Parts: sequence; structure tokens; C-alpha cells
Amino acid sequence: TIATKTTTTTTTKTVLQKNHHNNYHLFTVPFLVAVLFRCVNAFCLLSTFHAADEHYQGPEVAHEFVFSYGLKTWEWHDNVRLRSFAHPLLAYVWPYAAAKWMEDALLWRHVDDDDGRLEMVMSSLVRAIPKVVNAIQCACIDVGTYRLARKWYNNDNDVARKAFALSLLSHWHFYCGCRSFANAAETAVVAWALVFWPSGYFDMKRGKSKSSGNNSNNTNNNNNNKNNN
Repeated sequence: TIATKTTTTTTTKTVLQKNHHNNYHLFTVPFLVAVLFRCVNAFCLLSTFHAADEHYQGPEVAHEFVFSYGLKTWEWHDNVRLRSFAHPLLAYVWPYAAAKWMEDALLWRHVDDDDGRLEMVMSSLVRAIPKVVNAIQCACIDVGTYRLARKWYNNDNDVARKAFALSLLSHWHFYCGCRSFANAAETAVVAWALVFWPSGYFDMKRGKSKSSGNNSNNTNNNNNNKNNN
């Protein structure tokens, strides 16, 4: 009996250590895969626009705020102020501000731009920033879906990988996920909010799920009742 208990304990520890090891690596690998896939998605496979809002409700507003020129639609005029500035601020203002700071620093150091190279680089960078932000944003949706599947399906990696693949191969994610819509940012936030709320994620990181913990508690209670009887 003692040998059996020792073997069971050793096996349990080995499984928990294996799960913990997998948790560490399975968090990084899906994210890297998703970011690479979405970068190809954003830069190589999206050459059109789906709606005007993907430009005039996000990157264009942030560009006007940072560089002091750009086209603002009527919703953003000072006498209207219909739209919230949260999405452009959180998604695009800070990378545009970093690009502007880099440009100002180079000009302050008297970098010669007679041939227009700096202007050409800044123009390419300004066009690329929304694509990079959108690719990372959509990758967060993919990984959030993967994490949520692990949480809801008893830490089953097979189910989580299938959910991850379905998110990557979703036609709507592929077509709209890497565009500058506030809905994409909202989807990423909601997915990760469900991962962390109300519980389960930190139990999963320890190699066990909430349901398995409840089952073990029920088993212990039943054993205690039998001993008392």
C-alpha cells in the first residue's frame, strides 16, 4: 500500500511538472506563430479596405493628433466630439509619437535629408505602424481563444490547439482582424478578460483545472464520510 501511494505521488508530481513545462512553452509558441501569421496577413494579403472607418476612426485621427495634420471627419470636430478617443490613443498615438520623436531626434542631430531619404523612411514607417499594431492585436485574439479553450475544456491541449487553428483560419478574422477597427481591439480585450475572469487561469498554470480541484474535494469528502461511518 505504501509503495502504491509512493508510485501514485511520484506519477502525479511528474504530470504536474510536465503540465507546467508545457504551459510555459505553449504560451510563447502560439503567440509567435500568430504574430508571424498575422504580419503576413496584414502586409501581404490585405491590399484593399473594407470600410472607411478603418482609416478615419483610428490611424488618421492619431496621425492628426501627433503630426498636427491629417483629415478628421465631422464626428471628430471640436463642436461635435461624437467619438471616443480611447481606441486611437491606446492603439496608434503612442507608436506614432515614438516615430515622431525619432524623426525630431534625427533632425536635431542635423541629419542631412537633401535627398529625401528620411522623409521616405518616415512615410513607410507611418504606413507600417497600423499594420504591425493590428497584426499583434489580432494575434492576441487568436491566443486568447487558445487560452480560453484550455480554461473551459479542462486544460485539454488538443481542444485548445483546434480552437487556435480555427481562429487562425477563420475567414472573418483573416479579412477584418488585421484592420484598424475598434471592434478588433474590443474582441481581444474581451477574450483575455474571460481568460482571467472569474477564475481558472491560475489553476491551469499550476497544472490543474478548477473542475479537477472540485472533484478531488468531493472525493476527499466522500472518504471522510466513509471513515466516520
